[in-house]
Amino acid sequence: MNQTTVRLHGTSQNSNFGSNWAELREAQNAALQLPNTGIAVTTDIGDAFNIHPRDKANVGYRLAGTAFNLVYHLPGFYESPLFASAEFNNGCAVINFTHADEGLIVKDQYGYVKGFELAGADHKFYYAQAVIIGNKVKVWCPAVPDPVAVRYGWTNAPLDANLFSSKGLPVSPFRSDNWDGITVTHKFE
Repeated sequence: MNQTTVRLHGTSQNSNFGSNWAELREAQNAALQLPNTGIAVTTDIGDAFNIHPRDKANVGYRLAGTAFNLVYHLPGFYESPLFASAEFNNGCAVINFTHADEGLIVKDQYGYVKGFELAGADHKFYYAQAVIIGNKVKVWCPAVPDPVAVRYGWTNAPLDANLFSSKGLPVSPFRSDNWDGITVTHKFE
């Protein structure tokens, strides 16, 4: 598979190429600012070659759980963690999340958090190391001594994204920056 095919079909895990699917997910998450809205994060049950997950049942269960939690306030239903903020100090980023009060886990046979990238003022992203600290994540990269932006799962198909709530729901891909993406000139198409 050549690099152009990789970018178009979503298997490239480097956010420096840009990602129309990541920007679409970001637009969907922006709708959460409206009252009584929810979202089902499906990065763990999706398809790298098709934006529509085949596993409709689990998508429905997640949406129902969000509704039971958000609208009906029923106990035992949870929502995926969402990016809340990033603090940049001492060469690292510390990420805060909503819906992560009971902690975060990694789903990986080796126990390593994957899917994070850091950038400095030059806007060039590098793969980064990350560790879970309770309900936060600390991210760093030797190639970025003074980070100003962090991204997680910022690709068409975030195959490396393995960060979950303690309840088993995937963390939504995000970016802390507001730098122009590849869809900036393609609004309402």
